[in-house]
Amino acid sequence: MIKNIMTVCISTFASVLFFNFLLMTYNVFYFERLTPEHRLRLAVTDAGLEWDPRKAGEVLVDLRKAGVDAVPNFTPIRTADYFGGFDYLPLGGRSHATVILCNEVGQWLTYQSDRFGFNNHDSIHDNPRVKMALIGDSYVQGYCVPREHTIGGQLNKNGFHTINLGMSGNGFVSYVATFMEYVRPLKIKTTILVWFYNDLDDTQREYQHANLKYYVDNTNTKLLKMKQNQIDARLDQLITLNPYQSEETSQESVRFKEENINWQAYIRGLVTLSGIRSSLQSALGTRFRFTRKAEWNEQSSASFSIMKKSLRKIADTAESWGGQVIVVTLPPYGGNTPQFAMQISAMRKTFKGKKNIMISDFEPIYKKYGKERLYALSLNGTHFNEYGYCLFAKHVAGLISRLGKQETSSQSFSDCQTEFRVAFK
Repeated sequence: MIKNIMTVCISTFASVLFFNFLLMTYNVFYFERLTPEHRLRLAVTDAGLEWDPRKAGEVLVDLRKAGVDAVPNFTPIRTADYFGGFDYLPLGGRSHATVILCNEVGQWLTYQSDRFGFNNHDSIHDNPRVKMALIGDSYVQGYCVPREHTIGGQLNKNGFHTINLGMSGNGFVSYVATFMEYVRPLKIKTTILVWFYNDLDDTQREYQHANLKYYVDNTNTKLLKMKQNQIDARLDQLITLNPYQSEETSQESVRFKEENINWQAYIRGLVTLSGIRSSLQSALGTRFRFTRKAEWNEQSSASFSIMKKSLRKIADTAESWGGQVIVVTLPPYGGNTPQFAMQISAMRKTFKGKKNIMISDFEPIYKKYGKERLYALSLNGTHFNEYGYCLFAKHVAGLISRLGKQETSSQSFSDCQTEFRVAFK
């Protein structure tokens, strides 16, 4: 009897080890070496969707040949080097243009920019009922869904009059700059700042640019609203200079990353049964991880200090007209990392007792509904799908209603599951 039990146990353990070996070998030697584009192409093909193989630069050329006033996605950090001789840096993009945004479901998504280059209907700037401003990175800008399904689009559709000031790649330095240029003049009652987990790195990079750092250290602005014609002219020059097409050439894309096999990760995965745990995590909607205690290093500590300083400036400025700041943290694919959880905890301690600021973590809702339902094609590396953005917007609406800062109640918000049944297929 004991011998039979031992045989079963040994056989089971050996099978688990072998299955984990197969999973880890596939991941490390093939899937993880694929470029993001080829991972996406595989996911699109598996979903039975059509794949547009063109790069953004090629789409730009094709649209402009067809007479469309198309432009690349001019983000602050992306254009910083081309505004080196100027005393300002655009925080939006080109105004009243067709912006080539992204491709995460097989086809390129574009939108018509507003008078300041953001992803809004232009009429929002003439709406006296606007009481909310959204600030953030690509998730706020709207990667990669039509405007009506973005966070701002969902809020506006449900009666929460909101202006979207998000741009991809932004960090906290761009957040305070955007707030000072576009929110402060209007004295908007509620600012929603969406804090993504990689903002620590983005903030460090932004702080190296004098025209962005300026907003952290000064109370004056560069009056960008009055300079939009100049900004448009310079951005049009950049298209003529062709930097974006040269960055995104039409040559056949590389299938695998030009890097060596990560043998350390491979061996660690074999020992810790990483392949098995990842499969169980996907199946059960939870996560099993062996983690070390998160620690600060000198660079991350410096970046986090900049983040705190930027957020304090936003909160203090908003407080001068009775404004409220709501920070909503957005986890990476798979949930909060120990480092991000530590940052959230530290930020809450910093602003504890500050009455006009609230910090809310989206991760509990994220875990409740499962990442596979929230992301485009359920793929790590993409952004939320329509359903994910609806849940996020509904969470924001609930926070607003709790503060009593909006006449519309979150109780009347659309039922996301009913509206976006496609997310469950």
